[in-house]
Amino acid sequence: MKQAVRAAVLPVIISLVFLLPVSGQESSVEEGARQPASFTAGQAGSDPVKPAATPVPARDYTKEINELRVRINELSGAVNVLREEARALAEKNMELAGVSNKADRLETRLLELEQKNEADKKRLDSHTVEFREMRDTVKDRVDRMRSWDDILGVLKKEITNNELETARLKKEINDLKRIGGGESVFDAVASWPYIGITALIISIAAFIAAVAR
Repeated sequence: MKQAVRAAVLPVIISLVFLLPVSGQESSVEEGARQPASFTAGQAGSDPVKPAATPVPARDYTKEINELRVRINELSGAVNVLREEARALAEKNMELAGVSNKADRLETRLLELEQKNEADKKRLDSHTVEFREMRDTVKDRVDRMRSWDDILGVLKKEITNNELETARLKKEINDLKRIGGGESVFDAVASWPYIGITALIISIAAFIAAVAR
């Protein structure tokens, strides 16, 4: 667009340069032709009479003036177009500046979110490790409780068997007493008041010995 304006302005300037001298000459000729007769007669007293010069017809500049007006109008239109383009370009630059600022804000927000996500990920990893440790601890405790339950079950079963065995032995001792009569070691065993506790102690000792093996 700037090159088009320069191409349009340059011929106008050249035309004005060539037209101005011609216009001055024509105006001087016209002024000489329009001088009154008295002025000519006054000059005749001092100088010999010369034949009157043939008046040069005035050049018609109507066409050139109209062309200049057309070119000036074209230049004005081109200038207006340039002004509109400059205004649109300024508005576009303002829009681009706003978009750039918005992009900068979004980039800053994205960076903050990435940092927050990284921190949340670290906390999640830490909580995951703590959860696994707690789970393993609880599992170990549950396994131990199950082991103690198994131990107690075995002890209860052993105590029951020992009680049955003790009852059987007491019955055999009583039978032997009826057969043989008199005091003996069997009487002392049969009359022992803590026979149940003794059976429990024997059962625990037997269980510990079995586990030690």
